[in-house]
Amino acid sequence: MAKSNWLGRLLGLEQRSSLENPQTPLSFPAEWLLDIFSGGRTDSGIRVSELTALQVGTVYACVNVISSGMAGLPLHVYERLKEEDDYVGKRVAYNHPLWDTFHNSPNNEMTRFSFIKTFMCHALLWGNGYAEIEYDAFGQIKNIWPRNPARTRPIRNVAPMEFQGTVYPPGTLMYETSEGIAGSDYPIPDQATNEILGRRRIILAEDMIHVPGLSLDGRLGQSTTYLARQIIGLSLATEKYGAKFFGNGARPAGILTMPGAMEDKTIEQLRRSWAEAHGGENQFRVAVLEDGVKFEKIAATPEEGQMLATRQYERTEVCAVFNVPIHMVAANEKGGKSNVEQSSLEFVNYCLHPWQTAIEMELERKCFPKIGRSANRYFPHFDTRRLLYPDAAARSGFYSSGRQWGYLNADDIRELEDMNPIGGKEGTTFWMPTSMQDAGDPITPGANALVDFHKQNPEYSPQADQKHQITLAKASNPAPAAPAAAPAAPVTKPGNNGKPGSKEKPAKAGGKRSLPQLQDDTPEYIMRHGTTDANEQDIFRGLGPYGLDEDGINMANDAAEFMKDKGVQMIITSSLVRHMQTAKIMSAGLGYIPIYTDDGFKTLDVGMYTGLKRSEYGDDLQYYLDNPDEQIPGGQVVDDFYNQSAGAFARAAAVNGKSGPALIITSRSNIATLASGKVDGSNIKVAEPGGIYKLQRAGEGMNLQLIFGDQITDTLAGT
Repeated sequence: MAKSNWLGRLLGLEQRSSLENPQTPLSFPAEWLLDIFSGGRTDSGIRVSELTALQVGTVYACVNVISSGMAGLPLHVYERLKEEDDYVGKRVAYNHPLWDTFHNSPNNEMTRFSFIKTFMCHALLWGNGYAEIEYDAFGQIKNIWPRNPARTRPIRNVAPMEFQGTVYPPGTLMYETSEGIAGSDYPIPDQATNEILGRRRIILAEDMIHVPGLSLDGRLGQSTTYLARQIIGLSLATEKYGAKFFGNGARPAGILTMPGAMEDKTIEQLRRSWAEAHGGENQFRVAVLEDGVKFEKIAATPEEGQMLATRQYERTEVCAVFNVPIHMVAANEKGGKSNVEQSSLEFVNYCLHPWQTAIEMELERKCFPKIGRSANRYFPHFDTRRLLYPDAAARSGFYSSGRQWGYLNADDIRELEDMNPIGGKEGTTFWMPTSMQDAGDPITPGANALVDFHKQNPEYSPQADQKHQITLAKASNPAPAAPAAAPAAPVTKPGNNGKPGSKEKPAKAGGKRSLPQLQDDTPEYIMRHGTTDANEQDIFRGLGPYGLDEDGINMANDAAEFMKDKGVQMIITSSLVRHMQTAKIMSAGLGYIPIYTDDGFKTLDVGMYTGLKRSEYGDDLQYYLDNPDEQIPGGQVVDDFYNQSAGAFARAAAVNGKSGPALIITSRSNIATLASGKVDGSNIKVAEPGGIYKLQRAGEGMNLQLIFGDQITDTLAGT
């Protein structure tokens, strides 16, 4: 006895008695025997097993939709792309030895679809999915075989064990199965009679792919069918009741009451004659009863038993067990289109995705090396994009957005639509709006668009500033000095702290200067940016990073609506935050026309006065406006600003003649140099924030006309 059972005890196997054991006679089998062959007992009186559970339509539908959904997903082997020490992306590794195994045929008898569907049926019904890895003579994966969970289980050896030339310590996790390759199995003897109960074989844990479902120890999944046997048993009982009810002519069971006593033979003849007269094909015929015989109904009707409500409840409960949206098993009569679309997304995210992740992680753990040159280089992944595809209209919007914002190229879109690539630069080029900037540094203009623009327009390049200034100097026509101007009143020069100092210096008489007149019939449009919070606070903005407030955004939107029919081809502005924000709103409103950056359109740099109250420091800044050859502390010389602004307008005029009409977005101080030829603190009427001028050049003349917004009187530049 001990000699015959040494292998079973060594492996810690469960020892069971023979079916012939008198302790469990077949005429009155033990509960565990009924559980094995007939399934777990339920309160409805129906035993439920993994196979009988599939007789419930909702269970079958749920298992089928999940297993088919997983089987239909392409399973790729991906390679992690690496640059130096950082992973930067992935690509499908078509040349990997396992790509064909995972994607097409896990073994020489099954396709990927058949294999994964079988694996998922096991995992969904038994709570465990098993697949054995078979190697060739060179130690490479040759086949992957699904193993029946009813005949496979994890075990631990209770003593040191030698297996395939290696001694494994006690407690080593292994698997035993009664399926598989002949000649590699071992016998399991009966403990009482010493007879062979069956033949089983050991599989090392690293050679078995095991995906448990709901598990209490992380190693062995609980049987879904057994845990949900009550609701499944109720479904089977309801199905059986309905079938018998309609099989009996949809009439409830009843009794025939006779007026006196009858012999058993007479009763049997009466029952048989009643069944022949009113059963089967004779149902619904009129019954004629003898004198004194009465028919009494004793069974409840389906309405009384709430049969339809019970069946709907069963379907909902089964769907909840498998986490399947009820509309996918035709159990929802009220779902609208939007609800169905949302439920489909939930099906992918909350039903398929957990199984997908579990299978991917187990395959990567068992099939891909963790040491060597290929360590962590390859991994398997299901492609779920097809299940997440929206309708044609939504896909079109997604593709348009991806193409416009530069995260999809033409070949990417064609791949998603299962079309052949265009190839070459046309298919692989990514587009990007020229108005886009570096999110980490929003002041920096988009370099690529600006470089391309400068290549096409060399006269617009920043390197040409000096040339333009020289040209401006030659073309300027300063106004003659007043013949008898009275000397200017002395003013006080601010000290380094912004307060009046002790030195006095007469203010220079500021003459009106002219911008160069370029011959061009193409109109230019000049816009003042929208308001910022600094406008409300009445502080000097200068080159400060002040963004548009809500009113400023609305101003830009209104201006964009007004300019829609003006044929504007481009926007030119500076990289100031308020300028660029206005430009982006205008660009979007005008069909995403390109934005080009020229920092010559930056406003006057008021240096230390930036962020200070105009009402408190207006007189201090006025000194520098009246003396334009002196530098504002921490800021700019006003004369230099004039040259900067004049050069920017000249460059814009040259480009406007070739590619216009152009819309220039700038500040009050820049517009003042164009409108009045000077930058000073006198009362100058300029457009309100968000206002737009139309500039028409003709020969030596220039017509600047306000076409949108009102003119207001502003007293100081630096805005």
